This record gives sequence, C-alpha cells and structure tokens, in this order.
Amino acid sequence: AFPLSHKHIIMVWTFADVTSGCWILDNLCRNIYDIEIEENTLTGIDVIQVFASDADEGTNGHIRFSISGGNANSDFRIDSVTGAISVAKQLDREARSSYSLVVQAADRGSSPRVDRATVNVVLLDVNDRSPEFELSPYTVNNAPTGADVLLVNSSDADVGVNGVTRYPSALVPSRHGQFSINPATGQIITSSLLDREDRNNYQLLVVATDGGQPRGLSSSATVSVTVADINDNPPRFHHHPYVTHIPMTYHKNSCVSLGSLVFAVTVTDEDSGSNAQLHYSLVGRNSEKFKIDSVRGAITANEKLTGSSEVTLTVRVKDGGANPKTDTTTVTVRFVTGGNFPVITLKERAFTFPESQPTNHVVTTVTGSSMRGGPLSYYIASGNLDNAFHIDQLSGELSIRHPLDYEHVQKYVLWVEARDQGFPPYSSYEKVELTVLDVNDNHPVFDKDPFHAEILENLSPQRVLIVSAVDLDSGPNGQLEYALIDGNKENSFSINRATGEIRTTRPLDREKVAQYTLKVKATDRGSPSRNSAVKVLINVLDVNDNAPRFSKIFSASVAENAPVGYTVTRVTTTDEDAGSNAVSRYSITDPSLPFNINPNTGDITISRHLNREDTDHYIVKVSAHDSGWTVSTDVTIFITDINDNAPRFSRPSYYLDYPELTEVGSLVTQVSATDSDEGFNGKIFYFIRSQSEFFRINASSGEIFVKQQLKYQNSTGASSININRQSFIVTASDRAVKPLMSETTVIVNIVDSNDNPPEFDSPSYFTPVTKSVKVGTRLIRIVAHDEKDFGLNSEVEYLITGGNSSSKFKLDKTSGWITVASSLTSDMNRFFLIDLTANDRGNPPLSSRTSVRVAVTEENHHTPEFSQSQISATVPESLVVGTAIRTLSARDKDKEMNGLITYNITSGNDRGLFLLNSKTGVLSLAHPLDFEDKIQHDLRVSATDGGWIAKTSYVSVTVHVNDVNDNPPVFEPDEYFPIVQENVPSGTTVVKMNATDRDSGPSAVMAYVIQSSDSDLFVIDPNTGIITTQGFLDYEAKQVYHLTVKAFNVPDEERCSFANVNIQLKGANEYVPRFVSKQYYFEISEAAPKGAVVGEVFASDRDQGNDGVVYYLIFGKSRKKGFGINRKTGQIYVTGTLDREKEEKISLKVLAKNSGSIRGADIDEVFVNITILDANDPPVFTQELYDVQVSEGLSPGGLVTFVSAEDSDSVPSWSRFSYSIAPKFDQNVFTINPKTGQVSVAAELDRETTPVYNLTVLAVDTGTPPATGSTTLIVNLEDINDNGPTLTTAYAEVMENQRAGIAVATLTASDTDLPPNQGPFLFSLLGSGSANSYFSLSPAGVGF
Repeated sequence: AFPLSHKHIIMVWTFADVTSGCWILDNLCRNIYDIEIEENTLTGIDVIQVFASDADEGTNGHIRFSISGGNANSDFRIDSVTGAISVAKQLDREARSSYSLVVQAADRGSSPRVDRATVNVVLLDVNDRSPEFELSPYTVNNAPTGADVLLVNSSDADVGVNGVTRYPSALVPSRHGQFSINPATGQIITSSLLDREDRNNYQLLVVATDGGQPRGLSSSATVSVTVADINDNPPRFHHHPYVTHIPMTYHKNSCVSLGSLVFAVTVTDEDSGSNAQLHYSLVGRNSEKFKIDSVRGAITANEKLTGSSEVTLTVRVKDGGANPKTDTTTVTVRFVTGGNFPVITLKERAFTFPESQPTNHVVTTVTGSSMRGGPLSYYIASGNLDNAFHIDQLSGELSIRHPLDYEHVQKYVLWVEARDQGFPPYSSYEKVELTVLDVNDNHPVFDKDPFHAEILENLSPQRVLIVSAVDLDSGPNGQLEYALIDGNKENSFSINRATGEIRTTRPLDREKVAQYTLKVKATDRGSPSRNSAVKVLINVLDVNDNAPRFSKIFSASVAENAPVGYTVTRVTTTDEDAGSNAVSRYSITDPSLPFNINPNTGDITISRHLNREDTDHYIVKVSAHDSGWTVSTDVTIFITDINDNAPRFSRPSYYLDYPELTEVGSLVTQVSATDSDEGFNGKIFYFIRSQSEFFRINASSGEIFVKQQLKYQNSTGASSININRQSFIVTASDRAVKPLMSETTVIVNIVDSNDNPPEFDSPSYFTPVTKSVKVGTRLIRIVAHDEKDFGLNSEVEYLITGGNSSSKFKLDKTSGWITVASSLTSDMNRFFLIDLTANDRGNPPLSSRTSVRVAVTEENHHTPEFSQSQISATVPESLVVGTAIRTLSARDKDKEMNGLITYNITSGNDRGLFLLNSKTGVLSLAHPLDFEDKIQHDLRVSATDGGWIAKTSYVSVTVHVNDVNDNPPVFEPDEYFPIVQENVPSGTTVVKMNATDRDSGPSAVMAYVIQSSDSDLFVIDPNTGIITTQGFLDYEAKQVYHLTVKAFNVPDEERCSFANVNIQLKGANEYVPRFVSKQYYFEISEAAPKGAVVGEVFASDRDQGNDGVVYYLIFGKSRKKGFGINRKTGQIYVTGTLDREKEEKISLKVLAKNSGSIRGADIDEVFVNITILDANDPPVFTQELYDVQVSEGLSPGGLVTFVSAEDSDSVPSWSRFSYSIAPKFDQNVFTINPKTGQVSVAAELDRETTPVYNLTVLAVDTGTPPATGSTTLIVNLEDINDNGPTLTTAYAEVMENQRAGIAVATLTASDTDLPPNQGPFLFSLLGSGSANSYFSLSPAGVGF
C-alpha cells in the first residue's frame, strides 16, 4: 500500500585463512589492569594508559597498541602510539556493566612479535534511569471496599540507592482520600469505605521515585479502579400501596377475564448486575386469584374475578444478590360498576423487526377514547425490558428508543396503558408483542489470541492443535469456516475448514525455521459475511541432529602469578540445535595440567600455581560434548613472566680490610647478583640503600669505589663499636614496573697508617728531690700520647737521649717513670737537666723530645701555717669585678724550695665567683655578686709548700654580701582589662594592681600612683594598689578608659615599673527605639519585580553598642501583603505579585526593637502606607500550549494553526498588539500573520531532519515600554515515505573450505522513515562477477 524506495549497496566479503602459528612478544609492563569509571564518562576521555617495552632497536622496537578483543561494539578506542584507552561511545551500565578488553602490543619488525594484557573495566552506576512500571495504565475491576486494591510494581535498571524505588503518594481526585499507598511496597489500599452508587470509577496517579542524589528520578502510572457492587441497596416499589380500578360487567357479575392484565408494579434497585436483577412474586391472601410475571412485574387474572367491591393482594420483590434484599407492597383492586373505562384501538398487536432496525422507528400508534371526557395519556405499563421502547404520552406513538439486540432479547411483550383524566383515573390495557430477528452483526471471536503450540522436528505429518472461535449470531450467521491466510512457509501446515484442526503436511526442520507464525481466519456464513483473524505461534522443538563446533582456534596468555581460580580464557562452541541439545559440556583431556574447565561455561581456570621458569606454555586439549556428539580442539596457553624472583647475591655479605688515605676513586671491591626472570624483570642494577659518605657503586657492574680519603680513628672507652668499620647495604633491584630487590652487607675495615708522632703532656718537666732519697725511688712520670694513630702506630717507648752522663737517673721505657739510679747525698742544691725522646712503634717510627729538670734539696721539716683558722669579710653586692677582698698569708720555717708556698681555693667556689693568686694569696672578685641569689659564701683555702714530700695547711674564709637597691618593682601582669558596669556608685573597686620587688628591707618599700589617664573618674590607693571609681560613668559618653599605673621604691623613685589598665564599660539598655516619622508614604508600580525596593524606615536608639542596634520587622496580617523588610536596614522590598486592580492601597505595620525577646514597652511601631501604581500588562494567550500535527509534505504557505491572545489594558496603546515568532526560532521555516495569528509553513519540511519544532510565539503591545506575552507552539511532523532504506551491515567474514549453504551473514537495513513506511525490506544481489557464483542472498537478507 506504500511506494517502495531502494538503494544499491556494495558489499565486501573477506576470507580469513586459518593458521596455527603464534609469536611471543616482549612483555607488556602489566598483564592485568583493573579500573572503575562512571557510566556517564564523556566520549574522548582517557580512562587508563597501558605500557609496554621492547628491548629491540629501530622499527623492531617500535610498539603499536590495539584492542583485539572484548570491544565488540567499539565502545572504547586506544591510541596506537601512547597506549591511552579512551571512551569512544556513550556507555550504558544498564546495557553492559563491565568490559574485559584484550589489549595487544605488537612491534613493527618483519615478523612482528606480540604480547597481550587484559583491561577489566567496571562501570559505576549513575542515576540515569527512571523507575519503569510493569504495566501502565493499570485497570482494577470490581475493587472491594476496605481492602487491598492493587500492588503496583516498578523496576529501576540502576543499582544501589539509584535503583531503590519508593512510592511517595497516590494522587486521587477525591475530596475524602479514599485510597492510600504504602510508600515502600506500592500496595494501594482503600482508606475509607467506597460507595459505588455515589462513584463507580476512580483514576489514580501513582508516582515512583528512585533514591538517586541529589534528586531522584521519577515516573508515573495511572490506575483505573472500578468499584465492584455489593448488594447494599434493597429494591424499592415506587408506591406504597398501589390502588387500581377495573370495570365490572353487570350481566356476568364479573370484572376481568382469565389472563387479562390487572396492574403492573414498578421497582428500582440502585445496585447493578445480579444485585439489581429483580424477581416478583405474590404472597398471602388472594394471591391465588392472580398471576405475576416474575421478570416484568405484570399482574394478570388467574381466574375470572367476581364478587365484592375490591380485592387486596401482597406483592413481593427480591433482588438477585447472594444475600437477597426484598421489599413488599399491596395492590388493591377495586371493581367499578358501570364505570366508563377508556377504550383502546390498535390496528395490529404483533410486530417483527430485525435487530438492526434503527432507533426512533415508529412501531404503531395507539389510539383510544373515554366517555369521561378529556384526552388520554399513554404508558408502557410492563415488559419494556432495557427501556428499548418509548410511547409518546399524548399521541400514543410507540417507537424504538434503544437499539435492539437479538442476542440479548428475542421477544418483547408490552402492556400498553391508556389512562383517562378522571378521579380516580381509570386505565385500560392492551398487549403488544414484538419479535426480534437475528442480523449478522457479530464477528467471530477466538478463544485465545494468540494460540500457542509445540511440535518436535522431523516428525511425520500429524495434528498440532485445534483453533476455535465463537459467533454470537444464530443460524448461518453463526456458522464458521477456518482458513490459513499467512505464515504457512512452504505449505508446511493445513487446516480443517470445519473444525479448525491444524496439521503438519511434512516433517519440520527447526534449524531452518524454529517458529511459525500462522494467521488463521474464521468466516461466518452470513450475507455479507463477517470474519476475524488470529495468530497461531507454533514452536518447533529441537532434536539433537547437529554436532557442536568450536567457534575458532583458541589461544591465550596468562601471567604466571595469576591466582588459583583465575579465568584464563573461555572456549565457546556453536550448535545449530537448540535448548539442551545445543548445550555443550566441556572437559580437559589431560587432568595433570594445571588447569580446570567449567563444564557449563567453557571458562578455563588455573587449578594450581604456575611458574614460567618451569614451563612457559601449555597445549590443552579441550573436548565439547552435547547429549549425542563430542568434538575436541587444542588451546595454547602462554605463560607470561611476572617479576616473582628477586635478584640473589653470590654472597650474603662482603668483608675486607682497606688501608686509610688511599686515592679517591680507588676500587674497593665488587658485588654480584643474578635474577632468573626474563626481560626487564631479570635485568639488575645496584645502588647503596642509604647514600654513603665514603663509597659509591657502579649501577651496572656492582664495582664499589672510594668517594673521599678514609682516615683511621682510634676507638676509646669500653664501647664495642668499631668506628673504623664502615658498614653499608647494597641493594640489587630488577627493572620491572614493580621491582623486586635483595640486599647484601658490605663491611670495610679501615686500617691505620702511621702519620702522627707522639706528643708529650708538657714541653718540660721539673721535680725537687731530697738528698737522702733511696735508690729506686720514683721521682716523676713523663707521658707522651699518640692518640691520632692506632694500634702499633700509637704505642710509645721512652728513651734518655742526653743530660744523664753521671747515670744518676733511670727511665722506664714503657711507663715513663724516672727513678733514682744512684745516691744523691753529695749532690745537695744541684740541678740536673735530662733530655728524653718518645718513639712510636710504627713503620717507620715517629718521635718527639722533652726535658726534665731535677733539683736536689734538704729534708722538708715544717708545714705552712695561717695566722688565723677562720677569716671573714663583708662586701656589697655591687662590688666591682677584680676588686681585692682580702690577702691570705701563711708562713713556712723551711728554706729554699721547701719554704716556697702555693695558695689554692679547694672548696666553696663552684661557680667561680672568686679568684685567689696562688703566689701572693690575694682573694679578689671574679664575677658579680647578687644578694638576692646568695647572701654568704664559705670558702676553704689551702697553703702548700714546695718540698719533695709537700706539706699543706687550710683556712676557712667567709664572705658576707650586703644588699643594694638594684631591683625595681615589677608588675605581674603588666596589662589589665577590667570591666565595669555603667552607673555604678562612686568608690566601686575596679581592679587591684600587683607589683613585687626582689630587694628586701627598705629597698623593697614601694608605692602606687596613676602616672597618666584619659579621665579623672578613677583613683588608686598608693599603698594597696586598688583602683576605684570617683564620679558617674556613662557608657553612651565613653566606653573605654586607658590608665598608666606606676609602682616605685620609696624614696628611690628611679627604681620603678609601669602597667597599662584598659577599663571597659559595660552598657545598660536605657533607651527604647523611636521611629523618626509618625507615618511613611511610598509608591510602587504593580509591575515591580520581586526584590524591588519600595522605601526605607528608620528608628533611632540613644544606647550605644549592642543595646543601640535596632531591628525591624513586619508583623500581624501585614506579613501576607506581598512585602518584606530588611531586619537591619529597615529597607522595604517586594516579595510577591502586586495587582492594583485587587488592592490599590496597602498599609503595613512595622515594629522596631532591640535584640532579644520583647519585654514590654521596649518597642516602637509605625504605619507604612504604600500606593500601588498601574502598569502595562502583557497580552495573554488563550492557551498556554498549542500542540498541532502537520504532514512533513505540507507545502510552503500551508496552514499550520491559529493562535489567539487578549489584552485587557484600558489604555489604547497598551491594548493594541501584534503577533511574531521569537527570533531564536527564526529559521525561515514558519511565518505568522502579525494581525490574525495565522501560522503558516514558510519552507520545505523534513521530519527526518527535524521531527518536532518548539516555537515561542510572542504578542507585543504598543505600550512604552512594550509588554510581551508568549505561548509555546509545538509542531509535530507526520511522516511520509520520502526516504529509501540504508544497508547497516556491509561486511562479513567466512572461513575457507566451508560447505555450501552455510549462512555467512544476515543483512539488516534501516529506513529513517517511520512505520509503516519503514519496511519490511527485500534484499537482492546486484552486479556480476565471481561473487555471484559463490554466494546467494535470500529476499530476507540472509547471505549463503
């Protein structure tokens, strides 16, 4: 029915040769990368960079990266040079949550070598999916009251809180909230009783919102609830009781003959369905005389009525509810003798109509007359089921009111009543019968839609199923015939025309057609006939008649440190069978290999730890077997190196002796390590872990060199640390991305060189000796040290090298002791000068020289004596350093050397305050004294003579220190910050000053005085330092006072110090805010925007500080008049929409207050009167949104729609306006008449380019400035078939040597038009050449 469009498509078929060769490339730096990114990551953003290295040079070392697997939809791309992987397409976690990209690195050598790594990308959820309801709209019929109504269910494809759905509300257009919803489960329940008779249908709007942040997404669904009826209304007779009159015949003394209508009761029941189906009956006395139609309520005579003047009978009505409700009434039949009852005239009493007879058709006209005078009224007293008929009350014209339906009522029996206007009124009745004939007005209706069936493939012809339909018509109109009209490919099925039984005509092949969609038509035999069609879905069940086939030749790489259970690769098979027959189970033939395979998925995993150093690749034979077939293939798994071996040193430690003072750069030793890994993982470099001051190492060779000259040092004391031993740690590291390291210790022992001679303690020595000293007596010990050398180089020997010609003395070469070698009796008062040499034991040895002078004296008989045992002195602490305090003197009766006295302070001078001349005995001051520190010093002084055996005496010296006024008073602290309340009485204490003086006695007497002040309101007590107020303190006059207080010695005022006193007054809230004006008057335009300033009020407060800060507020009903106030500035501004037509004068009540709560009369109030001025209002469109549809084929000038606006301004220039389209939509596509508002097409339309136009239409008046109204015009373009299809698949691959008939590819095409202009498509091969002899293309697009 639609014109076809077509295009020629050029297809390229590529043949892939199957080979089994593999290459191993230099390593990627990592084998597995794991990253997480958000699913809304923008295209072009880099997410990770992989690295690879190649030790080759030139083009052999140039690396190119590519993604070789896991990127079927090309969602990612990789920079071939840098290895940066970026997002290529918009990602969607809900469509695919993770990727396992196989990245290949290949060099550019003539035989390229490759390596692979896996990049696992996990997409993090973003809240981009709204909840989706399973069904919308929902329909609930027969909803009970007071119970659960419906459980709505929605799902959200997001995860986490983004996928958690809640139902915040059910919006019900009801005044009483008859329904509520559980926000967590979506269960809708009734929250109050429903009354179907009041309202039988509700439309609910359910909103589902997810938990996304900061704001969740939501969707809605409508729920249509139909209230089910319960039998809560009894049937009601229209009257209680009924009275009717019937004529009596004199000559027969009877009234009504058998079967004549006596009366017809009328009843209503507000329920519906079976609860409103009524059943009439007669009960009680006289019921046997009458008969009532149980359905229509017509009462007829059951016998000839005779006798009395009236008869009363009871009529009962019952509805059809489960617990039926009833009503009763009485009908009194009064016999009238000689009455003139109306006479009814009918031309016919039986009629026949087809059910298609139109409404308002006149059946007949009832006429009659009455001798009582006046016109008659006509009614249908009984039998008017469904109110199908109507009788005109005045004319008696009986007509069809509602359509007739043979399938519902086949015959109507009407009792027509003619009633006169007398009192009481008399009525007569006539029966009219109407028969309804069937018309073919019902279509056949199938039992199901669609029908479903299943059948095994390869079976011989047999029955599949029976389709059946029902036609409510009668006779030939309801007799059906069945036929297959579509989907019967290759005539595989037949159908019995009469029974609808569908059978196969041949064995079916599921691999060719897995499902048939048949279309069966059922046609009745009416004239004209009616038909219906139904789908029949027949699934062909699989039989295992095809073997599985492996998808490709599999190979994979895995890192040697991959954990047990790690998935190496997945083998897959294809099987033309389906279901369990197409399910392959996988196994590994050799169980000794370190791999397992998942029998269901084909995932090959590691079963025990791998070690590339033991085996670098495995060939795993994998078998795939379905329930009837088994095939095998080899999977090659390459083990890639992981840096799992640290370098190993050839020795755990290195120890050597090394001489000091060797040249810088000299080789010390060489360390060596090996690494069993390969590539960069096995390449080693060396470094010293903590940088050494003395040594450096060659990173490649491990050779260690001296950085600076080393010098041997002697280790002293009992410490076990050898300071000449240099110990450092050498680290060997491989060059992996995450390198492994090992360490060894290198110990270099520095050996000393003899480069320092011995040194004597003194350049010369002296000792006296008595003439009577015995031979062998030790006189003096000379000592020389060689401390800078060590070992033998520091060991010293002593020699006498001159001055001992008489051999009076002897020297011990080891200890240095000089002893008497011969008697000195004859050498009285003689001096000896001896030359000595000290040699070390180095090679060559070094030496130094000294001399010893020996004086031979008499015996030392006397001890020096002081004239006093206790000496004291008193000095002021201000004594000048260097001043002599006292001369100490002692006498010795010996002569010469034995009488020579030396003085020394032996104790009490720890701080070195005093100095004693060792020869003269003068005691002087060495450092200043401080009385405040110490007032007395006790010294012990010795006097020692110069004898061979010296004699010593002692004296105690006490030095008393007198105090001097050398310290001023000091404030602590030196700055004060007291706070005083204003208005305190005079004499109030402000603060107490505190000063101290380290001196004592009269030197410490002090007084206080206010040195300076910016006010005379404060005084200080000179003795206590207490500052008090004098006079009145006013916070509003001055808030802060500054005083300087002086503390001084008496009478020495120069010894003084100062302190600052900062007195802060604390205010009292003494004054109330007062507005400066009694009323305020402002004007503002009604068009003023929110925030526009109206004016400003001001109140003053004489308080200072926080007590003087005024706050403003609008209170009472004034707060709701569209204005606000700045609480600090008093500025009044617009907060709402102003409308002068509603309120022209507005009065606001404004309050001024201090901070805190209102305590009474501490506020002020003022009225602010605001006049609203008129403004130019914009035109208003009659619709906020215009939504129209036009064909995309509408030519320029064609009408789109009319828009209309109104302007109610009274000023003429404000009420005149013109239409225009907003400039941003000025695409010359549409135009508008500025006066009429007619929108027309201005240019060619194309739905495929722009399916919807969203225009803003303006109405601008001529005011100054002009006011503009706007509306939105949505123009939806309807599709026409103006585009041809485009082939979306233009590339396919097929392995060589495939058998004929194998499907190569299924072509797909797209068409930018919409259905039904979109397909289906027909495919065909064009052109000539060898391709046509190898391939064929089915009309459905399947290439073989």
